[in-house]
Amino acid sequence: KIIYRAGIHKQETYYMINGQGIDETAVSLGVGLPIRSLFFNLSFEAGKRGTTDHGLYREKYFLMNFSLTAFNGWFIKRKFQ
Repeated sequence: KIIYRAGIHKQETYYMINGQGIDETAVSLGVGLPIRSLFFNLSFEAGKRGTTDHGLYREKYFLMNFSLTAFNGWFIKRKFQ
């Protein structure tokens, strides 16, 4: 079973430069693919951080994440007959 993921977030970071707060906005997309007893996860995020007000800079970024998750029946309570 393939799992699709999508998200968006807006965050007021704790950074304060010249009395101006730094905000972050991003969009993310991801997919999870089962391969035997592993789950292959791949996600992408694109966003921007900062502002051009008061002579500050705006940063644009792109992230790619990769992970493998093993799912065995270690914590499943079994019934024996």
